[in-house]
Amino acid sequence: MTIDARHLAWDACLNVRDLGGFATRDGRVTRWRSLVRADNICRLTWHGRTAMVRYGITTVIDLRSTKELSLEHDPFTRPELAAVTHLNLPQLSDEFWARWDRQMGGHEGDVLTFETCRPNIAAMVRAIADAPEGGVLIHCHAGKERTGLAAALLLSLAGVDDDAINADHVASDAYLEPLYEAWLAQVDDAAVRARGTGYLRLVPDQMLRTLAALNEGFGGAEGYLLDAGVDRADLDRMRARMLD
Repeated sequence: MTIDARHLAWDACLNVRDLGGFATRDGRVTRWRSLVRADNICRLTWHGRTAMVRYGITTVIDLRSTKELSLEHDPFTRPELAAVTHLNLPQLSDEFWARWDRQMGGHEGDVLTFETCRPNIAAMVRAIADAPEGGVLIHCHAGKERTGLAAALLLSLAGVDDDAINADHVASDAYLEPLYEAWLAQVDDAAVRARGTGYLRLVPDQMLRTLAALNEGFGGAEGYLLDAGVDRADLDRMRARMLD
């Protein structure tokens, strides 16, 4: 893997990346240390948590469900994170789960999320716009599906090209390889393991298809968020936070 300046080596997390440094269509650049995407920060060691604070993260938005929170320890009980605001804002709604089918691919799941999770996504955007000075980190479990969709939506709102957003999306697979190996090592059946290897990895053009659907069916990132109830003033503050 080539060296990625956006990748942050915070001890015991694998898929932490700054969303700064992306060129936009109008000639601007997304701001470093403003918005960070990550896998589950419950994995962070003391060294990792300290690195997160030193990087300037002051707000963490957890996209996991409330049920998932009870499965792992709460890092915000640790003194080194006492000054970090933690918001649990689940991305997926009850309607999503009522309509979700295990046979759906990633793109179909993305579109279903857009259709059924508007209030949840709007709440995330408002929370970022309202966050105090400092970096905002968004995460789920692996940091590739829920977090990947959130990152793609926000980068699209900022005016980043679809190809660059898709490349950032699929980069998760390389960083998560050790996690995939650990999950599959727990599976005894070799055939199931082989199927699992393909199932875990992202489809290379998934986010390109998802962004096309966002533009064609939902009016693009701005149109979607306005329809979801986000005020234009919040969108302007969101852009101002993300862009130099």
